[in-house]
Amino acid sequence: MSGDNNNIFAVIEFNGILDDTVALDKTVLASHVISATKNTMSSKKFNQFVDISSISAKVNLPPTVTNTEQMADKLLDGSFEPKMALNYGCASQGYFDAFSETFGKPRDSTDAVFFKWKKCVQCATGGSINPYNYDEDEGVCGETNRALCECDLALMKYLKTAEPTNQTFNLESCVESDHHSKLDCCNWRQHYWAAYNPDHFECDPIEGLKTIGDL
Repeated sequence: MSGDNNNIFAVIEFNGILDDTVALDKTVLASHVISATKNTMSSKKFNQFVDISSISAKVNLPPTVTNTEQMADKLLDGSFEPKMALNYGCASQGYFDAFSETFGKPRDSTDAVFFKWKKCVQCATGGSINPYNYDEDEGVCGETNRALCECDLALMKYLKTAEPTNQTFNLESCVESDHHSKLDCCNWRQHYWAAYNPDHFECDPIEGLKTIGDL
């Protein structure tokens, strides 16, 4: 507990959940905390110096979105459903597998975004995937493994408005890429990553990728 001349701040920790089959609701929990606190503070011991009408509560629950699959389930509620990501194209085999083999040129713009996402994850993680913390209420990534979260969030924002294409896809239709240039990793503003061809782009530490000559 802490405070100043006008406010008192208290931290309450809950240990254990009576029914772990029911999803926790922050609004409901906050309401119960406020009610219990008002009941306590309205006693003669406190009511002479505490204005119970000003009591509020902020509840922080453990994150429910900590990886790519969970983010897809939460955010992809439009025409493009999470299941449509499975073996989508030449650059996006597997199910949100950032390390799957690329079999050729992307089949369409969505496949190209999957390829961009794969390279983002590879650059951001170096191959080590760990849980992150995505805040569903605010729609932002927390600081824990934020770089990976930002890669996933960029992909989901695209897929959320993407129109699904014919899901019947044969890898034999993939066309080999015309060039096999080595891609470098660009990191800007600490948490954002992208792969790029240094023959055509430069990496700005503030704004990210720029066409050569634009920096």
